[in-house]
Amino acid sequence: MDILGLTEPIAKEFSATIRKWLTDEQLAEVIRLNEQDTSTQGTHNPFETNDGISICHTHDFCDSAMLMFEIISDDDKGLADYYEQIVIDQGGLPDDQAEYSAFFTAWNQEAEQKIQTPETTPLMTLWNDAWAMAKANKFYRDGE
Repeated sequence: MDILGLTEPIAKEFSATIRKWLTDEQLAEVIRLNEQDTSTQGTHNPFETNDGISICHTHDFCDSAMLMFEIISDDDKGLADYYEQIVIDQGGLPDDQAEYSAFFTAWNQEAEQKIQTPETTPLMTLWNDAWAMAKANKFYRDGE
């Protein structure tokens, strides 16, 4: 499965929901604050602040991390099934909860790693890249 192929669709779905949740004024403030943070950064990554921390001011107005998690774990993406199949391939048995257990286990293991790469932490890479894409595109404010 090409997990990272989901980056743009997830960024757009995330952005569409953020645009529904926030008022025009709130969204404008999020974009302003995000740009302010990155304009003073001193790193090579345009999505990180000068202290190297990637932030997003959607958190000032809603639980955007939970939104991103719900979007990524949505059944339509097939990621839970994908991780369940990995468990089955390793000798585990499927059950009613196996797909989400496998997904959450993979999620937790990846989240705890300090270095995240597409090869070692595809879920976290997807999370970070989709979020960065949404921010870079100003949450597709003009519906792009």
